[in-house]
Amino acid sequence: MFAEELATLYLEKLGVTNFPVPVELLPKLIGVEPVFDDLGSVVGGIYSCIDNVKFISISTRLREPEKRHVIAHECAHAILHHPFQSLSRTDCSLEEVIRDKQEYQAELFAAYFLIPKWAEFNEYLPIWEIADMFCVPDELLQFRLEHEKNQALSYFFSPWTSYLKKEAIKWLKK
Repeated sequence: MFAEELATLYLEKLGVTNFPVPVELLPKLIGVEPVFDDLGSVVGGIYSCIDNVKFISISTRLREPEKRHVIAHECAHAILHHPFQSLSRTDCSLEEVIRDKQEYQAELFAAYFLIPKWAEFNEYLPIWEIADMFCVPDELLQFRLEHEKNQALSYFFSPWTSYLKKEAIKWLKK
């Protein structure tokens, strides 16, 4: 929940009331210097902090929707994970778990920043058409919609899940 709440707070701080969200304002607000460079065909963006100077590198090879996504995603790392805590290479499994969690949080922030909770749209339109309205990749919109659906389901099932967990613990203690 924290990432989407933070995204909403940053949207309020920027005074954003319509879409597409002006994502180019976010780096300046959080004190991050955007740098556009050719990062190759695999990497879309990187967040780094060197000598207390925070910056994001964004690939010049990206189309506009992907560029907007990468800016929001990398800014999320600066907001949520600064200073970046690196782990020892000897414990790769733990590093992978933390890295995956950080990537998920950054993706969640980007999704809710670029597709705000307050934004209304006809969910019966094709995904690509809605994504175009927000100027985001289809995959990010899909991620956001799936997250909303999962949140609704978890809210509905959480009392039942809690009950099942308690019963399972009782059974295990027997």
